[in-house]
Order: sequence, then structure tokens, then C-alpha cells
Amino acid sequence: MKQKLVISAIVIILMGLFGPPGWCEDTQENEEVSAIQNRIFQRSHEIDFDFGYIADDDFFNVYPVGLGYTFHFNENIAWEVVRAQYMFNSDKDLKKTLQNEFNVQPERFPEQRYMLHSHFVYKPLYGKHAFLNRSIINNEIYFFVGPGIVQYEWEYSTGETD
Repeated sequence: MKQKLVISAIVIILMGLFGPPGWCEDTQENEEVSAIQNRIFQRSHEIDFDFGYIADDDFFNVYPVGLGYTFHFNENIAWEVVRAQYMFNSDKDLKKTLQNEFNVQPERFPEQRYMLHSHFVYKPLYGKHAFLNRSIINNEIYFFVGPGIVQYEWEYSTGETD
């Protein structure tokens, strides 16, 4: 039994040293392997629709609905030419609670009506994620900066609006 193990070990070592060439060597010398993949979509023009919820308003639940147009110069730089959003608002319970329980009336309630803005967009990161090993989600992380305006309607405690 020991003899068979020793002979088997010697045969394996000799086959590794003097066996046919190419068992463990790379036969494709110029094959380039890369983990970088180009973006699957290269857009020039983009029109998008959005909706959401703005959580930091004290007196109103704010639901923006908007439309935007973006021009992409290349895969890393774009200009969001315009984004217009209209705000649908509903009162929060805080107004009634302040009035009824604490007998406090704020002087005015700022209510957002619409937003209009434009941005320079820089997109340095692009990636793919596997979702439950069944599908791939492509994503891009971007940074933007630009001017914008917001229109507020001021509702005063006397009932007047501005």
C-alpha cells in the first residue's frame, strides 16, 4: 500500500515536470481582461417625469410633480436645461394642534407652489448591481449644481394670502 502511494506521488511529480506543455500555461498571450464596461445607453436628450414627497415642511404635506429636459454632452457631463415642478399641498395636523390645544397661532404659513431650476450635472460613477442573482440594475451616481427659484404662497393667520 505504501509502495503504491510512493509510486503514484513520483508519477504525479514527473508528469508535472515533464508532462505535455500547456497544462498550466496561458495559451492566449494577448487576451485583454477588463472589469470596465461601457454604459449600455448613451443618451443625447432626456425628458423625464418625476413625483415625490418633501418631508421637511412643518405645516403642509408637499407632493411635487414635475417635468424636466436634460442635454447630455458626453457620458460624464450634462446640462439639465429646465426642471419644472408643481406642488400639491395638504395641511398637516400641526396647524390644528397649535390652534386648538395650545391656543397658539403662527403669524404666517409658507406654502410652496412651484419650483423651476436648471443644473450642471457631473456623472463620475456608473455601476451595475445584481438583484437576487436574477436581474441586473444599471445605475449612475451624479452631482449637480445650479440656480433655481421657488414660489411660495404666504397664508397669514388673519386669512389673507400673499
